[in-house]
Amino acid sequence: MAEYIYAGGYTTNTIRKYNLSDLTYTSIESPSYGGHIWASLIHNEYIYVGGGTTTKIRRYNLSDLSYVDESPDYVGTIYSLTISGDYIYAGGGNTIKKYNLSDLTHVATSPSYGNTIFAIRIQGDYIYAGGGDTIKKYNLSDLTYTSIESPSYGDKVRTLTISGDYIYAGGGNYSAGYIKKYNLSDLTHVATSPSYGEWIYTLLVDGNYIYAGGGNVHGAGYIKKYNLSDLTYVAASPIYGNIIMSLIKDGNYFYAGGYNPTVIKKYNSSDLTYVAASPNYGTLISTLQIYNIPPTLPPSFCENAPYTISGSTCGNADGKITINDLDVLKYTSYFDIYDFTLTDITGGTYTFNTVTGEATGLTSNYYFLTATVKPEYWYYYGRETCTFDWIKIEDTDNPAFLVGVSVKPQQCGPFDRQFGRIFYNVSGLTSGNTYSFYAFTSDLSLYYSKTGITSTEDFILANASAECYWVLIRDEVTGCALLLDNRCVPSIPFFSLGGIKKLYLAKWSSDLDYNYWKDSDEDYFLEFEDTSFFTSTKIKEYLSFTGGTTGITWYELPVANKVVKLGQKLEKLRQGFIFTDTLSVAIAKYDAAKWTKMATLLNPENKWIYIMQDADGYYWTGGYLHGAKISAYNFKTGARGEDNGCTLEIQAVSENKLLVNIDENYVINYVE
Repeated sequence: MAEYIYAGGYTTNTIRKYNLSDLTYTSIESPSYGGHIWASLIHNEYIYVGGGTTTKIRRYNLSDLSYVDESPDYVGTIYSLTISGDYIYAGGGNTIKKYNLSDLTHVATSPSYGNTIFAIRIQGDYIYAGGGDTIKKYNLSDLTYTSIESPSYGDKVRTLTISGDYIYAGGGNYSAGYIKKYNLSDLTHVATSPSYGEWIYTLLVDGNYIYAGGGNVHGAGYIKKYNLSDLTYVAASPIYGNIIMSLIKDGNYFYAGGYNPTVIKKYNSSDLTYVAASPNYGTLISTLQIYNIPPTLPPSFCENAPYTISGSTCGNADGKITINDLDVLKYTSYFDIYDFTLTDITGGTYTFNTVTGEATGLTSNYYFLTATVKPEYWYYYGRETCTFDWIKIEDTDNPAFLVGVSVKPQQCGPFDRQFGRIFYNVSGLTSGNTYSFYAFTSDLSLYYSKTGITSTEDFILANASAECYWVLIRDEVTGCALLLDNRCVPSIPFFSLGGIKKLYLAKWSSDLDYNYWKDSDEDYFLEFEDTSFFTSTKIKEYLSFTGGTTGITWYELPVANKVVKLGQKLEKLRQGFIFTDTLSVAIAKYDAAKWTKMATLLNPENKWIYIMQDADGYYWTGGYLHGAKISAYNFKTGARGEDNGCTLEIQAVSENKLLVNIDENYVINYVE
């Protein structure tokens, strides 16, 4: 973040811009003010200055110190400036004057103070002025005098500062200067410090202490430290030179400017030790101002996820997650905007170093990073909280690796369910070592665990419900961990939604053959686990004896997908009892006679096999053993009762007393 310190004073009669970090001069200087600059003030992108000879408030751009505009003549030397709301106030001469910040036009003037005003300060609805030997209190709104005045300071008041319910005054003469403390409300005296030794020209409050700077042209200027509560003396800096005229603080440092030498000096705020000095300004530095270029707020952390991962090594806690701030010279740090928490799958917690952005000491594991916007930034980001789930820190030197995954779906029936299964085929295991297997669900619960494993065949999650799983396999000897994330068990229902999407027909003949599906055809088949597979009722494929799987011609009918009925009827025949399946489907904007004529040409024996796709996307078939019979009749819709469609009724002897499933890959490759 770019930071600058601005100095104004005498001889050069300009504002000069220095780098705050090392006090080097930027070679950026304002045009001459035309006289001694006694006061300066930074507000937004401008610096305002006031002084002698010219006796106006002038406004300069902070960036290049180019001139912008100026106020009417104050008519007197301006020694102090302060801002409140939309107004800037000047003190000097013997009055306080109020100007519009927008264009520096004059607004109001206070009654005469009665002497030169060297310092003005604002608190609440009042503005306080010091100069002669008292502090006077004025209404901020119209600068009328409240008739409240402090007891005599004893000499000239050169500086004021406010903290809490008190106002502090500094001043004096060539041989004695004091800090005096007054109640803000009625300006009654509270306490007096030991003598500074010479003039006090500047005061600054920081924490529980008040700091004074001063001196005289033949004396010695120091930063002196006093307790704020009772003004007892605490410590002093090394000598600055003859006089400290201005004192300002930023971060862990004080910056002082004055006379002989005419430089900015930098001191540690903790113990007032000297750090560095700027190049020479001129004859006298009367005023200092610091400007920290406000950084831009970065894009949302939750939307951009600017973190990186560094892997661990087997058995070591040497992984890390790093929050990556954007350009720190341009953007506010994410650590200033968000509160971050980091936990692992077992509930362990970790903290981030806000300087490096790193959370270190991480073993191979799953981690969860939560970012919550701090209240002071709700106005910009909203009350945003996000969690980045299942962040993997992986061992980069782990010899074990995943070869493949086999997933068996869960099947749900009307009264029970058949659980699914996941098998993790892992290779690279170290001979003689034992392993632990942990499976977690999306709610971070431990679903299954097993220890002492010596074979990859035990990396199996049996009886798995239909959900997603995150697995950790750890070598119990070396500590190596293998993370196998987000493998999901699907659920297949026995019953489907009403309606069909597609209907296909083919001619049945004695040339037709079919193969049943076997468990070994499933992707999830494991020879070491599924040794007793059986032939199911599911059809794997249709084929003809003469043409194989491509020797069957299929026809697709444009069905009305929601107009469908399926029934099964038990009938008694001479041969015994049989079940008959009846499937009724509608074909919109079609004629029954046309269908009968076309069907007779295609298949005069009226024996068919059919395949339909239900609303869930599953495929079913019928008529494959004896052929299905199709009859047609018109249905009427519309206001005038015209023929608008045709209903096909497909009847077939039930082969297995239930609907028969057919492999979708066969349908996709040979039917559609």
